[in-house]
Amino acid sequence: MATLSRYCLLTILAFGFQSGGLAPFLLAATLPTSTTSENKAENKTEPPVLSYIAPPPGENSYAQRLDTETYFATRKLKDTPRWNLAYKDSKLQTEELLETFSCASHLQFKKNSFPAVFSLFDFISHTVKTYVDQDKNLWQRKRPFVLYQDQPFCTEEKRDSLGKTYSYPSGHTSLGWSFALALSELIPQHSAEILARGRQYGESRIICGAHWRSDVEAGFLEGAGIVSMLQNNPQFQEKLAAARKEITQNYTPLTPQALNQCTQDAAILKPSPLDE
Repeated sequence: MATLSRYCLLTILAFGFQSGGLAPFLLAATLPTSTTSENKAENKTEPPVLSYIAPPPGENSYAQRLDTETYFATRKLKDTPRWNLAYKDSKLQTEELLETFSCASHLQFKKNSFPAVFSLFDFISHTVKTYVDQDKNLWQRKRPFVLYQDQPFCTEEKRDSLGKTYSYPSGHTSLGWSFALALSELIPQHSAEILARGRQYGESRIICGAHWRSDVEAGFLEGAGIVSMLQNNPQFQEKLAAARKEITQNYTPLTPQALNQCTQDAAILKPSPLDE
């Protein structure tokens, strides 16, 4: 429970309360933590029978009104630097996501130099997808750009394919926040920057128009619950220890060119459009 409380506190401090209250977090403590030998061989963990996040907002609820207001407010960001960064944040592969966190981590991740790091985050990615796919299929919420087809969407090339998938919770956010929490353990001296970038990565899904605000809030909770659950997974702990050792041995600082780009991106990311 101590570890779970830590991730609860981190996420609540960063994002406040979800419309469903704290119940989703408290229920996360009951997630299964064991894996069969077959699952271990395939880098799998067993998903829970029922979702531990709150249901999506009801049609006439305050939360849905806030979702709609936020959606239309962020359509005004089309073609701005923040919109373009949201497009860049749409990438989901491990290498691309680690690159997203390179500025916050003060570290350039290259697969040939950090195989253990990539193994850890591939494992996290697979686990998150298992849980998120289950919850998306459970709630079957339509994405905002499906309901408002005349509104801009930052990845237009994916409108048809993504429109056939569900919105709640946000898979990008769940994965990005899981990465942020794990990276903050590996590089604690930069944890504040890493967690801030994790939040901004989730916000990009709202700005893009791929998700409702509450999808992203649920994604933060989903990611925190999954990382909490993995703390009791021996395979995860082995991978985490190997990644920590590898980072210590193979530290690769950012190039001056990369640092300059980091400064530009930081200016784009502040302030949060959700604070307006």
